[in-house]
Amino acid sequence: MSVVKTIASGLAMFLMISAPGEAFEVSEEAIDRLTPVLEKSGAQIHYFPGPQGMIGIGLNFKNGKRMVVYATESGETLFSGVAVDVESGVNLVSADIQKLPAPNYESVVKRLSGQGTQVRKLGIGNPESTNRYFIFVDPTCGFCHETFRTFQTLIDEGQDLRVEYIPVGILGPAAENLAKAIIGGDEEEGLTALSTLASGKRYQVADEEVALGEKPHVANMAVFRELGMQGVPAIVSDVGGRQLVRSGLVEKATIRQELRLGAVRKMAKAEE
Repeated sequence: MSVVKTIASGLAMFLMISAPGEAFEVSEEAIDRLTPVLEKSGAQIHYFPGPQGMIGIGLNFKNGKRMVVYATESGETLFSGVAVDVESGVNLVSADIQKLPAPNYESVVKRLSGQGTQVRKLGIGNPESTNRYFIFVDPTCGFCHETFRTFQTLIDEGQDLRVEYIPVGILGPAAENLAKAIIGGDEEEGLTALSTLASGKRYQVADEEVALGEKPHVANMAVFRELGMQGVPAIVSDVGGRQLVRSGLVEKATIRQELRLGAVRKMAKAEE
């Protein structure tokens, strides 16, 4: 029997997500102990057999992150950090994360696309498209500017997609005022502002637009925090019925491939 060395590094689990799809029974006693703690993370929780008779716990977070932690069989102690099989050298946490079931992001997409949502969005592309991208952007973020240029190129190519930009000012007071001004005016003006900034030019902020954008910006920031987003650009996508949550830059080739696969899934569903 292999010896497993578990190194605990505190309950950092409250910051991350998900778990393996293997059926596994956990005692009611352990569930009663673990549930109040795990539910605080807001993650989708999965149980699976852990090393040396421990309980494996996978957490899938709304912001796209994943995490695996372990608990004693009674649920009295949680371990977060690195778990290494000292005979094989395998990092068990990394291995278990790879076996986790795909997170379900339908609720996140619904939260951002619902008619009753208070999120202020700036839409571009085909409004009838079933390929939707919701992108949190800070108007002063260089990576957000590159993301804007990427999707503009795809739209100019004639790709079938809809992009909804959600401005949030998270990089300081100037960024916050810019975000407020961008969503304080009408949608066309807001998109022009994002395009101007993405091209490396300055955008003149009007005080009245900043004032009008105050409440919408509060609403956008509330959802940004609710979903546990930790940086921008943060991209929530629903392409051909497949939902994803990602942070950072995404290559044009990746998006093109997603759209091709989405079209295939759509055709396959229509033929069922």
